[in-house]
Amino acid sequence: MSEKLFLFGQDESLVGILSEPETPVRERPVVIFINAGLTHHVGPHGLHVELARAMSELGFSSLRFDLSGKGDSDFAVSSGPGQAIQDISLGMDALQSRGYQKFILCGLCSGADDAYLSSLSESRLNRRRLS
Repeated sequence: MSEKLFLFGQDESLVGILSEPETPVRERPVVIFINAGLTHHVGPHGLHVELARAMSELGFSSLRFDLSGKGDSDFAVSSGPGQAIQDISLGMDALQSRGYQKFILCGLCSGADDAYLSSLSESRLNRRRLS
């Protein structure tokens, strides 16, 4: 497993950690962990770190990053409503440039809200209905 600093977005202002198994499988979905409130990319009580490492052991890559203005990421030049959705989209863009095509969003609290709102407008997310 490897964990690397992952900079992306305008002027590489968004900061995250990309966790990948020894041999990444680009056909598998990559899990994107989203901030819960003001908690930075480690997640509440380090949860995102533990989950990212466990996912890597199972052969999945993941990105845990700080949304604009949180943790290590700079404030967006023009932030406002919808900024988190833009940040998540930029994360998917950056991961696509590395060969990933499928994404799973994971978040708690406001991170879950941001994941849901992203799924409504982001065509790269599979929105299958569970019954």
